[in-house]
Amino acid sequence: MNRIVAHITETSIVIVERNDSNLVCRTVATEARPANLADADTFLAFHSMVRTGSWDLGEAGSVTAPVALADNRFNGTVAARLDQAVGTTHDEWMVLPVREVQDGDLISDMEISAPYVVAGSRFESGTMRVHMVGEGKVWDDRFTTDFPSHRLVQVARKR
Repeated sequence: MNRIVAHITETSIVIVERNDSNLVCRTVATEARPANLADADTFLAFHSMVRTGSWDLGEAGSVTAPVALADNRFNGTVAARLDQAVGTTHDEWMVLPVREVQDGDLISDMEISAPYVVAGSRFESGTMRVHMVGEGKVWDDRFTTDFPSHRLVQVARKR
């Protein structure tokens, strides 16, 4: 059975899948070395992965951790690096009635104090139920609110 592991080396962080012989089967993702372990966890979340154990010292000074798939992608939008999504994968923030949000959009209050991914929504009898997932979170950590359908919110529409 293959296992997925993250390695932080002197120059990069990489997620690899290893086989039973501990050989690398494939590289899942890689980028420059993160500044700290919190940034490493954000890298994992951005690639829909989550640590299943602690970071630990590995060979030659590397740091490793076992990882698994994370349920944090909603209509193509991953609940990580949300601050970087606006202007790249999502349009700029605009004020809309909550009834117009779509799964995969970003949603926030009028002050844009914290962006969330719209992970699911439905309109029912003048009320809009919105399931929202925050930065670095997964479906099980969702926040659900019933809004009056005319309530104004900030929305960054998925492109």
